[in-house]
Amino acid sequence: MSRIIAIAGSISSDSINKKVLKSIATKNTNIEILELENYLTPFYSSDEEKANGVPEKALALLKKFNSADAIIISSPEYNGQLSAAFKNTIDWMSRAERLIFGNKPTLLISASPGARGGASVLKLMNDIFPRFGADIAASVSIGKFNDVFQDNDFDTDTQLKLNTALALLAQKTKSPQD
Repeated sequence: MSRIIAIAGSISSDSINKKVLKSIATKNTNIEILELENYLTPFYSSDEEKANGVPEKALALLKKFNSADAIIISSPEYNGQLSAAFKNTIDWMSRAERLIFGNKPTLLISASPGARGGASVLKLMNDIFPRFGADIAASVSIGKFNDVFQDNDFDTDTQLKLNTALALLAQKTKSPQD
């Protein structure tokens, strides 16, 4: 069985992107959800790096990425961008190892209460993450989250989109145990 890690690009306790990952993980036991707040680091600067090196928490998250067979990222859109906390974490991880995704199959998701479903940040991740070694298997935009997610589960159409994306991720994932 493949080992998949999943992380939401949010530190909000009521993050809908965390809810997406939790819903997926209830149906897929091989997914380990990581909490971004456990890997927070000081804001990146070259002065900070010279003085203290790459923070241990960034190295710990990089180790988790390295140990996985595949990665799922579910990110909110903050003004068309990644959250500052997630962007900062990526910046630090890339200082230790440029290809933080390790050329692993990666599923990108963005959920939003709005109709666009985080389309801008999803495009940004699709454009930038391959530069850091993400082998994009699929991308899913979930708009109108509060309408399509009820009683901790998705409506049929959204669940079908997620199942299709997860199947594409599984096809790209090669595990020694498979």
